[in-house]
Amino acid sequence: MVIKFMGKENGKINILNNVILFLVISSILFTYNISYSLNTRVENNISIPTFNGKQPYENSRFKLLSIINFSNIDDNSTTDLAMDNQDYYEYYITKIQKKHSNFYESKLQSKKQAITQHIPEEYIYKEVDELSLKEYLNLRGSILSEEPYFSAIINTAKDFNLNPLLLFAITGQEQSFVPKSNENAEKIANNPYNVFNSWKKYNTDIADSSRIASRTVINLAKDRPKNIDLLIWINRKYSEDQDWHNGVRSIYEQLKTCSVFLNN
Repeated sequence: MVIKFMGKENGKINILNNVILFLVISSILFTYNISYSLNTRVENNISIPTFNGKQPYENSRFKLLSIINFSNIDDNSTTDLAMDNQDYYEYYITKIQKKHSNFYESKLQSKKQAITQHIPEEYIYKEVDELSLKEYLNLRGSILSEEPYFSAIINTAKDFNLNPLLLFAITGQEQSFVPKSNENAEKIANNPYNVFNSWKKYNTDIADSSRIASRTVINLAKDRPKNIDLLIWINRKYSEDQDWHNGVRSIYEQLKTCSVFLNN
């Protein structure tokens, strides 16, 4: 495109046309300079705004430019976090970690609920007053009130979505809560459920035996008729003692009396 700055009409210079042309070109150049200046400022320091205390937008320049209305943003509603700012990366990483952690916990909880959906609500995991439970175990002279035994049983019950009092009740029936006075107390405490027949034949550690006992309870409870008590149904294969379920039930009720459930 060729622009004719100086034109002649009938041999004379047309001053009015030249003035108009000059103004048009000046306007174009002025607009270009303003646009270039704004783009340079945004690229050099991208602001991530927060509105009314909400979380900053993620690092999308296009999203940022499309939502910002500079006339409506004041110092109190904007947090400047340049993309090369360490604070921004720490915030973003923390946010991602929290998101994935919440997702994992949600999936894990769903899995726990799925594997114990056939277990009566009474025996589903509930948080208990640990101090009261330990006091009861101490009155019985039990080594299970000590570590690592106590926490291992509590944590395993939570992992398998089972009421911890059920696991403790089984140890009460099988080994009288493992009295400290027993010369083999530390060995018995490795397998107070007598999984795989007895603590003598299978001497492992409390975490392992607690997991095996939990899986056993969950598996044996499958296909239980609704009109039959859970402990009676488990008794068929857990113990040769046909009165086993009565002993577990009696101990379980004692534990319920002394240990307050902190959640329902």
